[in-house]
Amino acid sequence: MWAWINDSSLESYLKSPKFAPHPSQWIEGDNLIIIDIQLPHPIHKQLKELLSIKNILKRNGVKNIYYRNPEQEFKLYHW
Repeated sequence: MWAWINDSSLESYLKSPKFAPHPSQWIEGDNLIIIDIQLPHPIHKQLKELLSIKNILKRNGVKNIYYRNPEQEFKLYHW
């Protein structure tokens, strides 16, 4: 699950580990956040898969990607 949020919503996401965008916020900006992802691997392999996905997205024009690991409340990844 992902959302394209505006800068204001991104600021809320970056400040609050519990941030959940309202449905009206899901396609209102150009900041991609990955809210939830299901990969059939342990967490260390999931991060490797995310890096692979990141490379594909970056090649297609995505500037910033954010992901918060739900198992580590304050761990935020930014590519």
